[in-house]
Amino acid sequence: MPRNVNDKLSDLYQRVTKQFLSTSSLPKDYVGPFLISCPAGYADLSTKWMYVGQETLGWMRLSRQNDARALMSEYSKFNLAAEYKRSARSPFWTFGHALDKRLNGAGPSRSFIWDNIARIGYKKDEDGGKNGRVDYEHLEFWSKSKLLAKEIKLLSPDLVLFVTGPRYDDLLEVEFPEIKFKSLSLDRPVCRLCHPALPPLSFRSYHPAFLRRVHKEHEVADHIVKAVKTHHAGK
Repeated sequence: MPRNVNDKLSDLYQRVTKQFLSTSSLPKDYVGPFLISCPAGYADLSTKWMYVGQETLGWMRLSRQNDARALMSEYSKFNLAAEYKRSARSPFWTFGHALDKRLNGAGPSRSFIWDNIARIGYKKDEDGGKNGRVDYEHLEFWSKSKLLAKEIKLLSPDLVLFVTGPRYDDLLEVEFPEIKFKSLSLDRPVCRLCHPALPPLSFRSYHPAFLRRVHKEHEVADHIVKAVKTHHAGK
């Protein structure tokens, strides 16, 4: 499955990046687009799932069409933060890997899909520099290309979890027109998403850094695991 899916992802990315480069270029202070690659063990997971964050700070950047494959390779080498020095303290990665162990205790490990709702991020600056979400003008082309919706179609996950919080809802609405979701709150830190392009097990929550600050990590993880178990039991 991974080779076939990755060939299809590569074809998709080549087409989209060619279209982008025919009219635009990425400003020097930005990185991306963030492009994924399917891990070898993904097809063997009992619960195939996608973990969708906000954006990266620092990454490769697109300069020419062939860079699409290099960006996919960069994703594979990152290997879900296997060598990332700060991963042991990162709320995003500790939450994601802990949830994966509960969903796929038998493994294979490091085989879920990490994705981002915003394809463009800031270039990492040794002096700190900017971080967080970039202006919409740099995201518009990639959001309107609906890469995430197309990736989901190719990968057919059982579960998609968006940990994007409410500040990225506009990008969700561009990717998935007329998507239905409820507002997030401390009393309801996770909600189900409904859209024809998403699997029934699709949820949105806050970013894990916020969940950790308000002590809601376990509540959100428990909700997801219970929903998955209920879904599987009903098949």
